[in-house]
Amino acid sequence: MLIAVPLSEDKLFCFPSLVQCLKNLLATTNAKCTVAFALNDEDEGMSEAVKGCGIPHIIVPAERPDVLTDELWEQSAPDDVAHTFWIHHIALARNALREYAISKNYDWMFSLDSDTVIEPNAINKLLSYNLDLASVFVRHRESAENGTPNLILLYVGRGLGSQPYTCCMFHEEFRDLPSPIFNTFPIAAAGLIHRRVFTKIHYHFGHVPLQPGEEIGDPCCSSLGRWLSEDQFFAHDAASHGFTSVTCHKTKSIHFTDEDSYPKGASNRMKEVTYDEYFATDPRE
Repeated sequence: MLIAVPLSEDKLFCFPSLVQCLKNLLATTNAKCTVAFALNDEDEGMSEAVKGCGIPHIIVPAERPDVLTDELWEQSAPDDVAHTFWIHHIALARNALREYAISKNYDWMFSLDSDTVIEPNAINKLLSYNLDLASVFVRHRESAENGTPNLILLYVGRGLGSQPYTCCMFHEEFRDLPSPIFNTFPIAAAGLIHRRVFTKIHYHFGHVPLQPGEEIGDPCCSSLGRWLSEDQFFAHDAASHGFTSVTCHKTKSIHFTDEDSYPKGASNRMKEVTYDEYFATDPRE
């Protein structure tokens, strides 16, 4: 398994917690794992932090172009070219990790965001389902930063060749559902992906057709359709290709959204906690 982590300088503040998480995952996960960091050599502070992290790892160079092409400009999020530029960089890093996993014949790729940590036994849980994709739910940035209800977007597969159904619900509703939830595709901050999936699907972003109930002028909706970021589009593509998936929304996770509040982050249970407060000290528990 390749544990694939894209890094950037703006996530340097929470890197110590990521290292703590990775060490516990490596100590606990039953599969043979390799950690790969996608890193741009311009991120000098992060490069130095990685050198001293104490984890066996490889570096996959991450491209970071200065301008968007005309084609990518047309795929920009509504009224937010800067966000699109940021997403483009992430997509390039994820694809670099994906291509490395393909070239080295890994059976599984576990995609983990650099501002996200999960419970030590999480990968074992996801592997136990033996499906094409399996995800840990991670609290969204918007709700953590401004206190709004956490709106969760899930793609529900409708079979090979069909556009998946988009299901939105608030966290309060979501957390009361039985876990895990099958046939949902929220692959994003912490997701396990089988080789048969990542060899077929790459990371990109752009628009998909609007669904009933969606209107031009809604957030992320325009005359071109609904705009999806690279992780959302990967989930959308996986569902439309007929792959199987599961979401574990009660597996513990923390999303570090704010440098000022670190080492506390936003947990999947809507609490602000540190790594040590939320996870067992024994990584094998």
